[in-house]
Amino acid sequence: MRKLLATVATLATLVALAPPAAQAQAHPDAAAFWRTLDDPLLERLVVSALDANRDIASARSRIASARAMRTHAAFELAPVVGLAGGYSRQRLSSGGLPGTGVLPGQDVWDAGVQVTWEIDVFGRGRRTVQARGSLLDAAHADARAVE
Repeated sequence: MRKLLATVATLATLVALAPPAAQAQAHPDAAAFWRTLDDPLLERLVVSALDANRDIASARSRIASARAMRTHAAFELAPVVGLAGGYSRQRLSSGGLPGTGVLPGQDVWDAGVQVTWEIDVFGRGRRTVQARGSLLDAAHADARAVE
């Protein structure tokens, strides 16, 4: 019994090092229920258990992936700007031209801008962003279910 109490006290000391407000913000739904019991130790234990759970970590990574896919779909609606530039030094061969000496070298500079934009006439881009947003909402719901 003493060993169990010492283990719980050690765990409580380790959990007390992290501020509870920061932990509660990481898991607002799960921590809100335990906050109603007004037990800060229990709240810290629950939040630390949620932080150490690998299923929740994988759910968070699915949320990050869904958010990135939605952002990528939104960027497809924007114009694409491409810039290109180059430099080369050329020297023409004088072997093919009779009676000429050494031809001088030439510096060739090249620069260009290309702008493309796909007009979303039929709404494919908007629907893709909307679908990716729905997948993000589903990932959030899955994460709440895992918690």
